[in-house]
Amino acid sequence: MYDVDAIFNILSKASEFIHKQDEINKARKHLVGMEEKKCGMCQYWMRSDCKPEKELGQFKSAKSFPCKDFEREQIYKDMIVKRKEKLKSLEGK
Repeated sequence: MYDVDAIFNILSKASEFIHKQDEINKARKHLVGMEEKKCGMCQYWMRSDCKPEKELGQFKSAKSFPCKDFEREQIYKDMIVKRKEKLKSLEGK
């Protein structure tokens, strides 16, 4: 009548595909978040050389929009490189 093993094999392959696509989508979403320019990712944030806070007396939260002097903290630069490598490996590139 029906080949139950064949049905389970097809469902297993579909499940693996969906799981892999979910991992790719999560990696893309995380990469987009890492590439955003927010004050909390700036090397000057919460330091005495943060111009908006020092010169203008503005409080800058981690999610504030950055000023023109934004310079990404090295740790975030490194994490972006690693995330791009992980995404490439997930995508099979």
